[in-house]
Amino acid sequence: MNDELKYFILAKKLNSRFSLQLSEAHFRGNNRGLTLVSHSVIKPQLGIPILYDKNFTLERWNESMVEKHILKLHQKSDPGRPTPEKRVQSILIKAALNNNYILPFKNNKITYITDEIKIDKIADIIGVGEDSTLFIIELKSKRKKKELENQLLEFEKIVNQNTPFFKELILMVAGLNWNGKIEKMIVWPNASTSPLNLGTNTWTPKEIIEVCYKYNDGTLTLIEYDNSGAEIVSSF
Repeated sequence: MNDELKYFILAKKLNSRFSLQLSEAHFRGNNRGLTLVSHSVIKPQLGIPILYDKNFTLERWNESMVEKHILKLHQKSDPGRPTPEKRVQSILIKAALNNNYILPFKNNKITYITDEIKIDKIADIIGVGEDSTLFIIELKSKRKKKELENQLLEFEKIVNQNTPFFKELILMVAGLNWNGKIEKMIVWPNASTSPLNLGTNTWTPKEIIEVCYKYNDGTLTLIEYDNSGAEIVSSF
């Protein structure tokens, strides 16, 4: 196994072993270590790094250690700035962790791999579809079309430049052999111009999947679109 992947694997194992304690948080792996991240709507995506030596294995974790880190996370101050896209991100990840890592999209069955992965640039969520296609998912609270296109295309280049890493990541976390294909998805606020793929103000390239959302009083509603533009709506 690639040494860079061990923390991604450890994060998934910790999330599974201590799922009862982790009702409002999850472990996130990265190339250098672990972070405990809140997925509550009060402190969405607020995290604390976890420092340990290279021999810090799954067997050394117990419930009291997890509770200690959760307490530190709860005591960390709220950043005090609006983070609507982070709230959506937290809701999506929490739903996935409570459903065998399946993200709550209806039109595409996508397994959650990791989030906030950084290789030069950052991708909000990385997932893998039923047919082993890799999904790059960006979440935004404003409909900045060109900026979002550029972010997705830039990270697509990064994935293509690091295919051995992503192939092994998908295999180790989801048990699937990546087919080499990439889908790009944007999750952003609902608007009358959606879906863009069927209108004059279309995406470039057109392969970007558009998912819109509404958030009201604790309920997230996702609006997806089939090939004819018909809405597929789900709330949770």
